[in-house]
Amino acid sequence: MMTGKMRSLYSDSFEDVSFTNHATREIGEPFHGGDAVGRSLWWKWVATRSGQAEISTFGSDFDTTLAVYQGDSIAASTLLRENDDSGGALSSRVAVDVMTGETYWIAIDGNDFRLDRSYGLARLSITVEENALWETPVIAEPSDVVAVAGDPVRSHLQRPESRLRLRRRDCPPAFQSIR
Repeated sequence: MMTGKMRSLYSDSFEDVSFTNHATREIGEPFHGGDAVGRSLWWKWVATRSGQAEISTFGSDFDTTLAVYQGDSIAASTLLRENDDSGGALSSRVAVDVMTGETYWIAIDGNDFRLDRSYGLARLSITVEENALWETPVIAEPSDVVAVAGDPVRSHLQRPESRLRLRRRDCPPAFQSIR
């Protein structure tokens, strides 16, 4: 299991820097992006909002490969996207549609083009752009509210008259508890 080299993320925008110098390939681990050398790092990421995630290794100091998987565990995951070098300057980049609360597994490895440049400082960047169909709720003419911290407060979320369908898990976290 690859959990020893994995970090867990719960955010919609994230940057991390790690070294792959002492990373290894696990038994049964796939080669990410085709020509991976087997010095992979893994991140477990739970999306905090739905939309399109841009995941890249731009800023790494070696030739990276990148893969994104989805599933409840690495063993039960499905490859969504993989890439080698579309991020510019030997970095990798993928765009993936993500859903709030879903688990994604991200692997960065080195390309085996030159073994002496297939490991080093890995920079992972994740940015999620909300789905263009999502319309940000607006509070129109709020009434005076008198409340003390901890008091229950009622609110009403009304969708615009359109074909937009809201599912609880597609809403921002603050609105997911509204029933």
